[in-house]
Amino acid sequence: MPLLVFPSKKNTTPNKGHGGGSNIEIPSSSKQVERLGSLFDDLNNDFLRYKASLSSTHAGLAPEMVLVLEIAGSIEDFKNAIDKTDGLDWLAEWDLEDSEPDDNFFSLNENGEKSKVSNRLFVSMANEQGMHELLTLWSSWKNGHSLPRGKTKWRDVFSQLRTIRRWGIQDVFVESGVLDYWLENLSADDNGSETFQVEFFYSEHEGKRRESVNYLKEILQRVGGELVSHVSHIPEIHFHAVKANAPTSVIRGWLDIIERGENEIEKILFHTVMYVRPAAQSMVAAEDGGEVFAGNVDRAEDAPVAALIDGYPLSNHQLLSGSLDICDIFDVESAYQSGERTHGTAMASLILHGDLSANPRQTLTRKLLCIPVMQPNPNSSDREEHVPESEFLEDRIHVAVRKMFEPSQGETEALYPNIRVINLSIGE
Repeated sequence: MPLLVFPSKKNTTPNKGHGGGSNIEIPSSSKQVERLGSLFDDLNNDFLRYKASLSSTHAGLAPEMVLVLEIAGSIEDFKNAIDKTDGLDWLAEWDLEDSEPDDNFFSLNENGEKSKVSNRLFVSMANEQGMHELLTLWSSWKNGHSLPRGKTKWRDVFSQLRTIRRWGIQDVFVESGVLDYWLENLSADDNGSETFQVEFFYSEHEGKRRESVNYLKEILQRVGGELVSHVSHIPEIHFHAVKANAPTSVIRGWLDIIERGENEIEKILFHTVMYVRPAAQSMVAAEDGGEVFAGNVDRAEDAPVAALIDGYPLSNHQLLSGSLDICDIFDVESAYQSGERTHGTAMASLILHGDLSANPRQTLTRKLLCIPVMQPNPNSSDREEHVPESEFLEDRIHVAVRKMFEPSQGETEALYPNIRVINLSIGE
């Protein structure tokens, strides 16, 4: 079961990566120049073309581009290098799967044999000044010149750089899973419409966040679409998103562009879009309740230290009666019909009692806090539990967790400050 477990509070330092460049064999400078020179040339030409196209296709949008740098190993303090480079804004970084050794990058194990190399992905927003700075640094490094003070970290970047490219259509639509979802589920009726979720690269600046939403609204209006939700903004996790709707015929045109292998995001949307995802979230198909347990169970009595975020459980079920604290902050109970409280009931039973066929079986002595975030889908034939298309699972989880640990308005104490484990077992 997926669990969120809260560790003891402690002070930590930022992650410095896992390996750096010291134990990784990398190409010579001349080899790197040979490998990467055409990529930087293509990047520059692509940016110039994009800038020139804005006046006709994206009027009023600043010429910016999201850059993706894939590094062999890790670069300590690379974020600081980005922050010190005018025109570049740090967006994100994450580990990639270790790659097989090749002629350019490899590690040596204790036996002197080539082994896999760790990799890390860095994502940065570059405006025109940032592109100029990056290309100037690259030119200085490839020609053997010293880099300016405060920019020397870029020597490690260029030495360990596997590839550099734009964030594009493949990232936005393929990696998010929406391409496969549309190919499988898109209606054959071109007179219909499709709802989807658009997530933006997070910006600390309110004006830029507002600009992204407004520009998406303009693009959708041109093709007969619209925004269908509020703007979700959760700064603690850098989440910024909206739900949108577009005609099926427009989606089909986007699919043609994607399947042709084109990668310029401006052919569909624009550069601050990070992902497009299916709007249907955490759908759990209704299932038969299974065998009815025959026997006695112990009842939990003490205050909860564990919470379940799921669908609405059957509180008077023989296995659960008296053992649940249900906090229906989204008022979803009224949406359920008889026999539909399946998933939340099953998960609550599993948490409280474990495997019912086990002997001996142990039951938790503390009650279980349940905060339902799903509800039946009235537009589905089997009424599977889901989060409504016009709302965000992220919002509901955020509100649920805050409900546990922060006092409600007019209150001085949180309702459930002793919660230590949260179970979230919805979705694929």
